Amino acid sequence: MNSPILVLESDAYDNRANVPREWFDAMEALPEAESRRFLHCCHDEFEGRVFTSFGECNICKQFPVPYAWRGVSWPTIRGFDPGVTGAGWIWVSAVTGIEILRASRGWADLPDGMENGHLVVWWEYQPREVQIESQVAKVKGWDRGIPIQFTGIDPSDARQNTGRGLRTTGELLEDLGLTPVTKAPNDETAFILLANQDFASGRAWIQDCCQNLIRQLRDEVYDSNAKPGAAKRKYARQFHTLSAYKYARMLEPELLSGKQAERRQGKTGSKTGY
Repeated sequence: MNSPILVLESDAYDNRANVPREWFDAMEALPEAESRRFLHCCHDEFEGRVFTSFGECNICKQFPVPYAWRGVSWPTIRGFDPGVTGAGWIWVSAVTGIEILRASRGWADLPDGMENGHLVVWWEYQPREVQIESQVAKVKGWDRGIPIQFTGIDPSDARQNTGRGLRTTGELLEDLGLTPVTKAPNDETAFILLANQDFASGRAWIQDCCQNLIRQLRDEVYDSNAKPGAAKRKYARQFHTLSAYKYARMLEPELLSGKQAERRQGKTGSKTGY
């Protein structure tokens, strides 16, 4: 007669004699869900997560942007997602002049491993029930003197009644001096794929001051009641920062191509990209 087989789940601590103490220290310092996954084999902690490649390795300490980099090796997009009771703003820069960065006195502040082609999210702003004029005034201050190539927004931007008449969000932003404004591709599936590739390869860096975006990337889950591939955003109604990041990331090829700089100089016959 065959005896039943009893399987006992083991965790990392059962093998502590063969694992360096430093590894346990690193795993215990991770967010709770990630720590439980590696230390206690709780792989269902990640069930349904959208951004499965995002982790601590994609988060870096906040570092200043030296003046010498600005506009030369630090081309930047703002992403903006408006809402009824809140909004989200994100600043994303692309590293394109690593030689200039290495020659700068600020190089020591950068995380190890940063190279040309990497993307850095270095600031976020998530106002609630703040008039757009007040938002824009703060946004201009948070640009920190860095030339912004353009502001990426939702492509479904439609005209609505505002304090300045019947205007789209893009037109309103341009009226307030945030030019040029560009509609971003709104392909959710493509964004999720690109973002996971960025995180897995170590290309995308999020500064630790962007806590709302970090939380949304960790907590974004698929809605089990929705169609396959549809994502349920747990915090979008409050902060919108993840959608703002989507618009900025989807416009990155245009940022690096220099098209927006040409538009601002009138070379394409258009004042803005809107």
